[in-house]
Amino acid sequence: MSSPGPPSVSSTAGRLPPASPAALAPGAWPGPFGGGTAGLDAFDLAASAALRMMRAAAAVMTGVLPDEAQAEWRELENKLHAFEWFSLAGPRLGLDAAAPAPLARPAARAEALPDAYTGLWAMEGLGYAGAGGAGAVPGGDRLGGLPARAAVPLSTGAALAAAERLLAGVGMGERGEGETVEPGRWLERCRDDAGPGFAELAAEALGLVARTLHPWRLRGLDELLAAADPALADYLWHGAGRGLYFAPMHLLPWSGGCRRAFAKARSEPPHEAGRRNATAGLAWAVTLVNVRSPEVAEVSLAGCGEEPDVEQAVANGVSSALLVWRQWAGEDRLLDRFLAHRPPTAERAQRWRRRVVEPCRAAIAASPAEPLRGGRLAALFRYEVAS
Repeated sequence: MSSPGPPSVSSTAGRLPPASPAALAPGAWPGPFGGGTAGLDAFDLAASAALRMMRAAAAVMTGVLPDEAQAEWRELENKLHAFEWFSLAGPRLGLDAAAPAPLARPAARAEALPDAYTGLWAMEGLGYAGAGGAGAVPGGDRLGGLPARAAVPLSTGAALAAAERLLAGVGMGERGEGETVEPGRWLERCRDDAGPGFAELAAEALGLVARTLHPWRLRGLDELLAAADPALADYLWHGAGRGLYFAPMHLLPWSGGCRRAFAKARSEPPHEAGRRNATAGLAWAVTLVNVRSPEVAEVSLAGCGEEPDVEQAVANGVSSALLVWRQWAGEDRLLDRFLAHRPPTAERAQRWRRRVVEPCRAAIAASPAEPLRGGRLAALFRYEVAS
């Protein structure tokens, strides 16, 4: 690599446990904050057990099926892994909202998890749980005492909590009608609570939450945010693209989920900037969730189509996601393996090189190695379309 990554991480970062039922069993993760039961109530325990069972089933299917069929089950396993550690991070890592520095000890535990992939989703879950439980925002520039490399996942997790609070406070209306909330005060609070760049992250997270829970509200939110700042609508649709990747209807293997998600990224937004940002956001999510499985990312990204403007948006999303990963894990073996992936045919190899390898290497070389904060961090969640 041509530029150094963020401060070095432990030698175990990026080392994945085997994708087998044994590795997914309760107690497979060391310490009181791994796969054990400390801090989990009955509901959390049931959810954890269900997610582990689904991950184990996906791992088994991955091991017995060939080629692209195997890739789709591996993708499901990766999605479930990310969701499990995000959703259960608070109780698993011992988050105590009443503590003087509630995130300090759980964040250290997230850093100590056996692999960087798990730690990333756990850290984002901490940001979400910390902001949702205490009403505070641990993201943005106000991360005093917390690991510099945790800025991105803590900020994006907190932004999701802020977005949920906004949607909860907005009248539902009829299928998107009646979106009359003034977003100015919400955006000002985001900036006041967490500093520069956080309002943009919250607008992006608003797109993810709205696309997941109330997709018919996106156009009304687009108009509201664009009235406050046209750039915020770009962030909204980038988040909506991320939401498309996690939509239940796109979850199952053999359903053509990614191809249909890319088609929706091109059809749902009402303007070209929104369409390109939704495409970039979808590619962003595909990449980060499957950073440990480049063969999966390749198959999923193949559903985007061949149009030049679409490929440019995909390249932006992939590059931005890998910059997020580099900040978290450094220039580790997973990043190297992702960029060194060689598809089995010349046509697929050329497409992978054009969409992924060349733009990503250029972005990594051009990006400073210091931790991303403020506007530089927010820029990784928007595809700025030249007018």
